[in-house]
Amino acid sequence: MNHPRRLTVSSAFASALALAALVSASGCKRESSASAAPATTGAAATTGAVADPAHVAAVETLDRMAESDDSAAASMRSIAGRMQYEAEHRPTGTIKAEDVFAALAKAGVAVTDGPRQYVAVVAGAEYCVGGQTADGLGVAVCEYASADKAKAGKAAVEKRFAQLNGVRDIVVRGATTLTLTGRPDAPLASSKQLASAAFATL
Repeated sequence: MNHPRRLTVSSAFASALALAALVSASGCKRESSASAAPATTGAAATTGAVADPAHVAAVETLDRMAESDDSAAASMRSIAGRMQYEAEHRPTGTIKAEDVFAALAKAGVAVTDGPRQYVAVVAGAEYCVGGQTADGLGVAVCEYASADKAKAGKAAVEKRFAQLNGVRDIVVRGATTLTLTGRPDAPLASSKQLASAAFATL
């Protein structure tokens, strides 16, 4: 399977949009090529966009991390650097995202748009990647440091992005979560069931 593509951004506002990609990956069907990417670069990233306070708060959290004396601080001064750090420090002893996507593909729920890496700190995770199936089901997989953190991450996402709770399911297995999000006009229940059953085999 191809490695997830990383997003590159160049401004604080674009950073907020990159953080919003976690919702996009697990949410609404993209209607045009302009909305297909979780984030864009440069001035295009700010066109017609409104920053969500929760996403701005997450950016501020990243900024505080970057200002620390930790040896990895320099690599966290950009969203791209943060994602690279997360990709290089994935947790061990839990279900890997690659295995989840492989199981979903085998079950007939393949991710055809993606996978793309997202900023995991938004979900309190160590590593997150996601995309969409051909029928528009949003799929996001997050790896956590422990099962307890995975449960806490699920609760945090459900609270922060409550507007999606009616069409989104988050399944926890060990320290890995699988987020499945349909659309208001198409809940995609059968695809969710297939994906959940595939996840349960891992």
